Amino acid sequence: MALTRIVNGVPVEMTPQEEAAEIADRATRAAVVRTPDVIKNWQFRAQLRRMNPVHLANLKAFILTQSEEVQDWWQYELIIPRSHANVEAARVALGYSQAQVNATFRNAALIT
Repeated sequence: MALTRIVNGVPVEMTPQEEAAEIADRATRAAVVRTPDVIKNWQFRAQLRRMNPVHLANLKAFILTQSEEVQDWWQYELIIPRSHANVEAARVALGYSQAQVNATFRNAALIT
């Protein structure tokens, strides 16, 4: 069944090129960019390094100002949950937006 468009109030069948463009447009609008709930610690650090090594250095400097328990969490925790209080504390302290951290998580999840 061919898609139609309205021209001067009248349904008109789309050409194959128009139909392909419409389908692609619908797919693009329907695509939801989802931030992963968790990533691996090494993925998080690798992504910070790939973005700019200064980001990782800033995170490491921030971690050193935290309690031993928090330092251990950052060093030894294998999985980093996006919603964890330590991630939020680092985000605020380092001045990153929610969107920046979400993008970091999305890009980190792609690293294998």
